[in-house]
Amino acid sequence: MESVISAGAVERLKARSVDRDLAKRLEAADTPAGRAKAAKVIRERNPVRNGVDSSGALMRIDRKGKRTKITTPR
Repeated sequence: MESVISAGAVERLKARSVDRDLAKRLEAADTPAGRAKAAKVIRERNPVRNGVDSSGALMRIDRKGKRTKITTPR
Protein backbone atom coordinates (compact mmCIF):
# COMPACT_ATOMS: atom_id res chain seq x y z
CA MET A 1 0.00 0.00 0.00
CA GLU A 2 2.86 2.36 0.77
CA SER A 3 3.62 2.76 -2.95
CA VAL A 4 0.02 3.71 -3.76
CA ILE A 5 -1.03 6.06 -0.94
CA SER A 6 0.74 8.76 1.04
CA ALA A 7 2.83 8.06 4.12
CA GLY A 8 0.41 10.12 6.21
CA ALA A 9 -2.53 7.98 5.11
CA VAL A 10 -0.57 4.81 5.94
CA GLU A 11 0.18 6.16 9.43
CA ARG A 12 -3.49 6.99 10.02
CA LEU A 13 -4.60 3.53 8.87
CA LYS A 14 -2.05 1.82 11.10
CA ALA A 15 -3.09 3.96 14.08
CA ARG A 16 -6.74 3.00 13.58
CA SER A 17 -5.93 -0.70 13.42
CA VAL A 18 -4.29 -0.83 16.86
CA ASP A 19 -6.27 -2.97 19.30
CA ARG A 20 -5.09 -2.21 22.81
CA ASP A 21 -7.18 -5.11 24.12
CA LEU A 22 -5.67 -7.68 21.74
CA ALA A 23 -3.71 -9.50 24.46
CA LYS A 24 -6.88 -9.86 26.58
CA ARG A 25 -8.88 -11.05 23.58
CA LEU A 26 -6.27 -13.65 22.64
CA GLU A 27 -6.07 -14.86 26.24
CA ALA A 28 -9.85 -15.27 26.36
CA ALA A 29 -9.85 -17.12 23.03
CA ASP A 30 -7.26 -19.61 24.29
CA THR A 31 -9.65 -21.28 26.73
CA PRO A 32 -12.08 -24.18 26.27
CA ALA A 33 -14.99 -21.71 26.29
CA GLY A 34 -13.22 -19.42 23.81
CA ARG A 35 -12.43 -22.29 21.44
CA ALA A 36 -16.04 -23.53 21.65
CA LYS A 37 -17.36 -20.05 20.88
CA ALA A 38 -14.98 -19.69 17.92
CA ALA A 39 -16.02 -23.10 16.56
CA LYS A 40 -19.70 -22.11 16.84
CA VAL A 41 -19.14 -18.81 15.00
CA ILE A 42 -17.17 -20.59 12.25
CA ARG A 43 -19.92 -23.20 11.83
CA GLU A 44 -22.60 -20.50 11.63
CA ARG A 45 -20.75 -18.27 9.17
CA ASN A 46 -19.27 -20.90 6.86
CA PRO A 47 -21.83 -22.99 5.00
CA VAL A 48 -19.22 -25.53 3.86
CA ARG A 49 -16.27 -26.96 5.77
CA ASN A 50 -13.53 -29.28 4.62
CA GLY A 51 -11.95 -32.19 6.40
CA VAL A 52 -10.43 -35.60 5.84
CA ASP A 53 -11.88 -39.04 6.32
CA SER A 54 -10.10 -41.98 7.95
CA SER A 55 -8.39 -42.90 4.67
CA GLY A 56 -6.98 -39.40 4.21
CA ALA A 57 -9.36 -38.35 1.42
CA LEU A 58 -10.45 -34.70 1.43
CA MET A 59 -14.13 -34.26 2.25
CA ARG A 60 -16.54 -31.33 1.89
CA ILE A 61 -18.97 -31.16 4.82
CA ASP A 62 -22.15 -29.10 4.49
CA ARG A 63 -24.14 -27.57 7.37
CA LYS A 64 -26.30 -30.67 7.68
CA GLY A 65 -23.21 -32.85 8.02
CA LYS A 66 -23.40 -34.37 4.54
CA ARG A 67 -19.91 -35.44 3.47
CA THR A 68 -18.80 -35.40 -0.16
CA LYS A 69 -15.44 -36.83 -1.15
CA ILE A 70 -13.31 -34.25 -3.00
CA THR A 71 -10.13 -36.28 -3.59
CA THR A 72 -8.85 -39.76 -3.03
CA PRO A 73 -5.92 -40.44 -0.71
CA ARG A 74 -2.45 -40.92 -2.20
